[in-house]
Amino acid sequence: METTDRFRLVPLDRAEAQSAEIPSLDPATGRVLLAAEHLVHIFDLDGEGKLRPVAVVWPGAEIDPGYDNAEVAHVVADPKGRGFAAATLVPARFAEDRGRVVLLDTQTGAVLDWAPTGFNPDCVVFTADAERLLIANEGEPAFAPAGTPRRPDGSRRVIDPVGSLSVVELDLSGPSPRIAGTEEIVPSFEPSGEIRVHPGVPMARDLEPEYIAVLGDRAWVSLQENNAIMTLDARTGLPTAIHPLATIDQRIDPGGRKGINIDTVVRSMPMPDMIAVAEIGGRTVLITANEGDDRGDWGDPDAPRGDRARAARLVELGRMDPDAARGIERLRVCAFTGDTTGDGLIDVPHAFGTRSVSVWDAETFELIGDTGSAFEEEMAARAPEWFNANHGRPGSAGARSDTRGPEPEGLAFAEIDGEPLVFVGLERPGAVAIVSLAELASPKVVGFCVSAEDGDFAPEGLVFVPAEVSPTGGPLLIVAFEGSGTIVVYRIERVGG
Repeated sequence: METTDRFRLVPLDRAEAQSAEIPSLDPATGRVLLAAEHLVHIFDLDGEGKLRPVAVVWPGAEIDPGYDNAEVAHVVADPKGRGFAAATLVPARFAEDRGRVVLLDTQTGAVLDWAPTGFNPDCVVFTADAERLLIANEGEPAFAPAGTPRRPDGSRRVIDPVGSLSVVELDLSGPSPRIAGTEEIVPSFEPSGEIRVHPGVPMARDLEPEYIAVLGDRAWVSLQENNAIMTLDARTGLPTAIHPLATIDQRIDPGGRKGINIDTVVRSMPMPDMIAVAEIGGRTVLITANEGDDRGDWGDPDAPRGDRARAARLVELGRMDPDAARGIERLRVCAFTGDTTGDGLIDVPHAFGTRSVSVWDAETFELIGDTGSAFEEEMAARAPEWFNANHGRPGSAGARSDTRGPEPEGLAFAEIDGEPLVFVGLERPGAVAIVSLAELASPKVVGFCVSAEDGDFAPEGLVFVPAEVSPTGGPLLIVAFEGSGTIVVYRIERVGG
């Protein structure tokens, strides 16, 4: 395909941090915070875009010696630049022990205060007035501890905590911020056939809040495994509705054939991970990175709430129409949706994730635009050796074609010279796409960086640094790469200008 780049990413500096996941920028000091495994790294970002290590914090060990194995899942700096940040901690026994939220001093890294959350706090954001925090507690299932008696069928027992939301009130009246109080809210909605809920699991327990985007008094929460988005009153954290996302007929490479073949149309569920909200052209829109994460192989007695299977396997089990599986035999699809005729056989298989970025109307949840097969096509044209590869593994090109492909996971919205853009991390092959939203109905790739060629794999979190707050005077993108354990600062340049 012909590439038409209008932007490019130029690496300025790179630092190492094992399992680097989520970066954030303190707008007051220009310091970069990075959630990485059990730690929060703090860097100074200088006028040349170089990262200088300032402090490394082990917040779990700081608040409780018995909590030192907790993973830092997310970190976000105060958007008003008051010198603190919030981070969420997920304990090793994430389905049995509640998480924590901690407040950190961005100058010293000192823990200022902490409080309990729900189970598996995956994301924390500030409300628009920056007076409180909203936390998405994913509540993922896990196996019961070793030694727990198995079920009568021999399978391991599963612990499945509720997914919930935490509202954290901040006390900003003193010399340092404190937590004034917390409230945990468990969404409760009537069952709906439109919401993807796992068979035999109550809807309230099956919901898994993943990521939160805030605009004014409203918030939107991705429910990845449920292929839905929940709306909130951001002032109270109270859910107002759950909206199922439409499926998209997507052209993909389903795997199982030699070479790259992006030629099979499959009904696909977006199932977004990170989301953003923006006002573009007078319209409020949601932008979603459609990763399509699932809960494991269906039918495996040792898979917590397993829900996927290869199409060919479902045919063998008498659960899918053989004609429906033709050409996608190896593709992993949903094991319990797609029976449109009511005869007990799946006749329209549903793939996990659309391998794309979508734009939705934030009011009606109408699908406005989608990048389609652009990400797979760009990788095929630019770096076929990394096409749908597996976290930088040599010789693994195509290994993920039968399972969610490139997996767009993280994103960052930006405006540069008045043009709305979104930067998208493609987790599996190792790449960052730049997508223009100038035409909402037709988002276009206008830049593409194959980070795998520089040894940077599995981009997880991204943060855009506008020129007006950038220490270099120009716009920057900071990307955390979980697979390679690196954080990279990129200069954003216009091609030919």
